[in-house]
Amino acid sequence: MKNVITSTHFRRPEYSEQSIRAVALQPLANQCHYHASIDRGPDSARIETELRKYEGYFRSFSVDHRTAKPSCNDNTKASLVAAQKLNPDFVILVEDDVVMGRDALAYFMENAKVFADDKTVFTISAWRHPDGWLPESGRPYEWRDILGIGRNQWFVPWGWGTWPDRLAEMIDKWTTGSDHSGDHNCESWDRVLGLPNGTRGNRYEVQPMISRACNIGAEKGTHRGDVPLSYWIGPV
Repeated sequence: MKNVITSTHFRRPEYSEQSIRAVALQPLANQCHYHASIDRGPDSARIETELRKYEGYFRSFSVDHRTAKPSCNDNTKASLVAAQKLNPDFVILVEDDVVMGRDALAYFMENAKVFADDKTVFTISAWRHPDGWLPESGRPYEWRDILGIGRNQWFVPWGWGTWPDRLAEMIDKWTTGSDHSGDHNCESWDRVLGLPNGTRGNRYEVQPMISRACNIGAEKGTHRGDVPLSYWIGPV
């Protein structure tokens, strides 16, 4: 399979370095193309410098710099379009504030093969909410739980992958307008993809019992990365 990891970056070179390191050091990284779409900002050049430290860990590597007005919606679409042009069998999207777990690529690659022909599955998710971990028992997870997966009628944007047919559908139905254009009524890309009346419809994501991703976006971002997951597989 031709696997493409595509990523989005903006303003946080220290986050970008953590994000790429978490995938670059995995044993299967050398089977993947890595693409970075960097939104316009004062730290763009430094972000590319941090990313290129790991260029040699991948099968191939590319970087694009957006020159238009910064926009998370537009930059995310640009990263997916760039991946689509590489004619992949499977595409994994990693944002700069997402750190992948130490076996995330193996998890993605295995499930990409298993569910490729199951059209009820929209995406493979790496992230699982902490409340999802057996709160009724409170027990620590065991090694056998690492292999567990489930289906969820939702879409989680913090580390996910999909196939070319579903990727083409996402791009075709992408949200219009820019989330940084002053139009506060425009929908963010993840809501347009994930809500039942959006692109996903009634399809599922496959998610792990043990999270393969952690969000670190405490600074200059939306989500609180300073609140650690009570469980996840951990980084490389």
